Formats: sequence, C-alpha cells, structure tokens
Amino acid sequence: MENASAQNLWDEFLAAHPEFAHVEIPKVIHFCDNEKDENICADLVERDIK
Repeated sequence: MENASAQNLWDEFLAAHPEFAHVEIPKVIHFCDNEKDENICADLVERDIK
C-alpha cells in the first residue's frame, strides 16, 4: 500500500480483527483532485450526508 496513513489504519484494523488477515489490502482512493475538496467530501461521508 503506497499510503502510509492508510497502511497504519489497515494494520490497526487487522490487530483488532485478525480473522480478516487473509483479505487483500483494500485499494486507497481519493474523493477529489485536491485536498480541500477531498476533506469536505470526507466530512460529508462521516456525517452520513454523502
């Protein structure tokens, strides 16, 4: 996985849920082409708006 932050999240998830150790690492995607819009979209997803 190229994104270190995403890799850390995956590692933490596997530590809590070792039954998923056989699952392929998910692909990391971005919502937008710039950080400002990406953060806005991520916030909307977290609040179940988008």
